[in-house]
Amino acid sequence: MRLHEAAERKWRNRCPCCDRVMSQHPPKKGRPTPSTHKTRGHVASVARGNDPRHWFWQCHKCNNEMGWLSISAWARMLILANDPRAELVAAMAQFFHDWRRGRRAA
Repeated sequence: MRLHEAAERKWRNRCPCCDRVMSQHPPKKGRPTPSTHKTRGHVASVARGNDPRHWFWQCHKCNNEMGWLSISAWARMLILANDPRAELVAAMAQFFHDWRRGRRAA
């Protein structure tokens, strides 16, 4: 099973980083993208040469704030900043770690 499929089973239509319900409708032309819009978030930055197949659905706001950081680096940053999302992001990082370990064992 691919990461985005496993993550979607676990979180359904909620952002795994902030737990908000994500909208699937594309934003209207000329309008700013809503913060709850469903976007592809990558576990580690593709721009830095990481695997583009390791993605999951994430809200636009969290995806923009994560930027080029890996999910685990962003979790550490949020913990240091006492951000309320830190625990959820750390759980997502652990989920990815467990998913990767399970794939190696299979």
